[in-house]
Amino acid sequence: MANKQIKKQKKKGNPELRAKVLRGLSTLIKNDAVVDVGRNWKWYMPVVMAILSIIIAVIPILSQNMSVQAGNSFFATSYGYETGLVHFQEEIDSKNVSLVISDKKLTNPGDSWTAQIKNENSEPWYTYKATGSNEVIFEVFYNYAESISDTDFLKRITENKNPFTEAVRSLKDDGSAKPYITAFLFLGKESFYCSSRKLDGSQGSSVSGLYDHHDGFDLKSLAKNKISGEAIPAEKFGTREYLSILTASWTTFVNDGYASTKVKRAWSMTGIVAGIDAGGIIIMGLLLFLLTRGKRNPYRIFTFWQTQKMSYTASFTPAILGMILGFIMAQFASFSFLIVFAFRIMWMSMRTLSPSAGQQQ
Repeated sequence: MANKQIKKQKKKGNPELRAKVLRGLSTLIKNDAVVDVGRNWKWYMPVVMAILSIIIAVIPILSQNMSVQAGNSFFATSYGYETGLVHFQEEIDSKNVSLVISDKKLTNPGDSWTAQIKNENSEPWYTYKATGSNEVIFEVFYNYAESISDTDFLKRITENKNPFTEAVRSLKDDGSAKPYITAFLFLGKESFYCSSRKLDGSQGSSVSGLYDHHDGFDLKSLAKNKISGEAIPAEKFGTREYLSILTASWTTFVNDGYASTKVKRAWSMTGIVAGIDAGGIIIMGLLLFLLTRGKRNPYRIFTFWQTQKMSYTASFTPAILGMILGFIMAQFASFSFLIVFAFRIMWMSMRTLSPSAGQQQ
């Protein structure tokens, strides 16, 4: 008989544990359960819930940043940038200027760039002028100088300076102070940078990347081949379809080059938002502590650590709701959790932890 009773008890399980699990689950919707857990439970359960809340809350941020296709975004609003690329590709193909990716660096076998690529002022970069106005609207720079870093080279370009001599550039030959602003492609030794210009001359969009894909690839080949290696039919040269094919190849190239940067930025942004969310949870715990300090508030017996545990426990449901809102409305993904969480804490302080609620209990 005794053995049978023991077996029955095992089948029933531990009623204390079951009650605790149910109490823990009820914190998802019941604020009085949150108060109970914060006051009476050990620290590890609330802390685990806070950590899980932060992880859940930043999922939309990580997902959005990891799914960015920089090339697609750039060429979607490129303001005619691809037209300049087509002429540049034709130029380096006709002059047999190879730009080969080797060991994550862009090289120029035979040093043909300095001999073949020059603008009207004999400066070593490519320029494309608009038909009719004879105004330079697109340039391509290649940093072949060993003594100039890619960062410094690009900085000089954006500051309207000659990247090799640092001399200030002007749009006109008469020496006017009008800024020399064009769309440009910067091909550095280890990175690239694309910058478009709007019709009014102001800066459009920009994107950067690294050469950590397509090892052995020659940029010159894009004039006659897709980035996949498939040859472009000769009858398509000079047509709108050729422009689309070349743009698609450069879009893929930019997407691949941006991939490493994308991962770093995604984790960086996720870490920043996670830190803000963690700080928000701690601040809300402090807020609960301060709101219960009133002389007539029966909950003034709560310690700072107990209100922190309440905040940690209360954060789980807002994290789930914030994640859902973050996926539905991407523009609010960074702060959707904090907004929902703040509403719950304020609701809990007014209904569950108010002096009147304590007196009724």
